[in-house]
Amino acid sequence: MSVKSVNDIISRCKDYCENNGWTQWKDYVDHIPNRGRGLITNDTQAACYIAAYGYSHRVKLSKMFKEWKSSVLNDDYEIFDWGCGQGLATMTFIEEVPSHILSKLRKVTLIDLSQTVLDIASEYVSDIYDYQLDEWRPNSGITIKKMRCSLPTINGGGLEELTTQYSIAVHLFSNILDIRTIDLCKLAKTVTSAEGKPFHQKHYILATHPGSYDPDGKRMNDFIKNKYFDEGRVEIDEGCDYCHII
Repeated sequence: MSVKSVNDIISRCKDYCENNGWTQWKDYVDHIPNRGRGLITNDTQAACYIAAYGYSHRVKLSKMFKEWKSSVLNDDYEIFDWGCGQGLATMTFIEEVPSHILSKLRKVTLIDLSQTVLDIASEYVSDIYDYQLDEWRPNSGITIKKMRCSLPTINGGGLEELTTQYSIAVHLFSNILDIRTIDLCKLAKTVTSAEGKPFHQKHYILATHPGSYDPDGKRMNDFIKNKYFDEGRVEIDEGCDYCHII
């Protein structure tokens, strides 16, 4: 059965948990590896994660996308959803941007180490995109690519280079930049590794604050506020957590 919205997904996941006798937040968390920092390997863990964290993530992401000036997406563009989990960031983006902006989206690349969540995210994103654009551009569809790999790590390994197809790339980071094993310097280089393919490419980076694991937001601020990108190549909008790499 297809889904129509993130709230629809959250409701279904909570119903799933309730049918198993899990009705409290603690019940959900008890079935999630390392409170969501571990590798999700089955549908039960995935449902419990959404039941526990889906709403708070949705609220945070919605606020960011409403504040962001999405009008900069004035040409065909693609999304890279880093550590995508079940695709909450991409789905919220699809729900929040205006239809004429959404109609220019051509491709979504989902990046995660868990095949389980990649498969779930791919179906969710496809369903919600089709539902949002049903009247605007029926049966248009988008390309969804699943990349099973980790982000660059301090011990080596992980994704090191991107391949882009469109002149504008939107990079989404939903509550993951606090993870200490992620090498932020390598990650910044990976984000821009496709520079010039195509030529004059623009990258937009949008990230939500992870909260308790990085209470002062230092890691995200270091990443966003130009510490790891080449000097002079980043424009900052202080009113929103994103940067434009030029």
